[in-house]
Amino acid sequence: MSRLADHALRAALGSGRIDRRTLLQLTAAGAAGLALAGGPRAVAAQTPATGAAALEVANDVEIEYWQYEFASKVELVNQLIPEFQQANPKIKVTHVNFPYDDFRQKVAAAVQAGEGPDVLNVFYGWIPVYAQQQFLLPLPAESFPVDQIQSGFFPMIEAARIGDAYYALPTAVRTLGLFCNLDLLGAAGKQPPATWD
Repeated sequence: MSRLADHALRAALGSGRIDRRTLLQLTAAGAAGLALAGGPRAVAAQTPATGAAALEVANDVEIEYWQYEFASKVELVNQLIPEFQQANPKIKVTHVNFPYDDFRQKVAAAVQAGEGPDVLNVFYGWIPVYAQQQFLLPLPAESFPVDQIQSGFFPMIEAARIGDAYYALPTAVRTLGLFCNLDLLGAAGKQPPATWD
């Protein structure tokens, strides 16, 4: 299980009890991001299984996880799900992915029809709109203490904050770079900028 998932699970399990909503949000942390639904209660196990905190649930739970098609993320989630399910045998995760261009429309249509996924991975720039449309639930502070979120994920986490609530945990950071040919710039009488300003 990823360090992020292990951290999120351990933070939530410290309270001893979690409900399905929290379970879904924890799965999002392990897989990639955000939760949308709630339901029956789950109880934390006393001992971790296979290096990750295990969850004991009273009944079998099925979680549907959606993400947009991005090959390396799909592959990673496909590797994480069996690991999570092995540690949590009563929890089945169904992984669904869609082409990027269709994803937002599919999410909007499904959620509005009451058929949306339990857990959702989104581009961080979509979080404010999804929260405003009530497609997302805020992360519960009792499972995701603000001080731990801020110390572990600052500054990227601010993109997932609306007011006093956080709606997601970052699982990827996009690094942008600018490459230039200094010889060509020099020949043109130009200097590369020293800052982004």
